Order: sequence, then structure tokens, then C-alpha cells
Amino acid sequence: MRITPTATWLLELGSSLQAFGFSIFLLHSVLKPKAMFYRALNWKWIRQIGVLSYSLYIWQQLFWSPPHIFGLERFWWAGLWIPPLFVVAAISYYGLERPLLKLRNHFRKIKLADSLSTSSQQSQRIADDN
Repeated sequence: MRITPTATWLLELGSSLQAFGFSIFLLHSVLKPKAMFYRALNWKWIRQIGVLSYSLYIWQQLFWSPPHIFGLERFWWAGLWIPPLFVVAAISYYGLERPLLKLRNHFRKIKLADSLSTSSQQSQRIADDN
């Protein structure tokens, strides 16, 4: 395949055009949230895919690998890998990611409480010094 000067120009600007298009898409979703397309993004099953998106991203490589690596036949590529991917992603999210996020929030609250008590003690010392 021969790359023409026009194709080179498009390749170089592709990421910028993609970013610009996404920003227009985002702006439109804020200005017109009742549009049918954006209402569809709030359907429960679409939101659930959004919740699982990071886990899907992490696990997809294992399931999208060429089937011969795992001794599977070519029919695996017919989409049969998609349901197991969602099952593993849900187990990963609800069994690992979500509990770890709760633990992180717990430690953030402790750190915030410590920093607030430290700053109030410092404020008290300053007031006592004056």
C-alpha cells in the first residue's frame, strides 16, 4: 500500500481530529442531555458496561488472544469469548475493585480527619501564642 501525501497529512492530524470530535461530542452531551442518543447512554445495561469498563479493559486481552494459544478452536472468535469476558469482569469488579475502592475511601477519611485535627491544633497554638 502506498501512502500518499494526503494520507500522511491525515495520519498526522488524526489524533487531533479525534480529540476535537470527542470534545464536540462531550459539549453536545452537556448542552443537549435530553437528546435520544444521550438518553440511550443512561439505559441501565449501558451504564453497567460503563461501570465494568475498566475491568473489561484489563481482562479483554486474555479473552481476545488468538484461540490456538489456549488450545481452542477457531469458533472461539465467533464472539463466544464475550460472555465469559463479562462474567470475569463482573467478578473482578465486585470481588476486587469495589472492595479496594471502599478501603481506599476509608483510609482517605482517616487521612482527612488527621489533617483536619492537625490543622485545628496548629490554629489553636497560633491563637494561644497571640
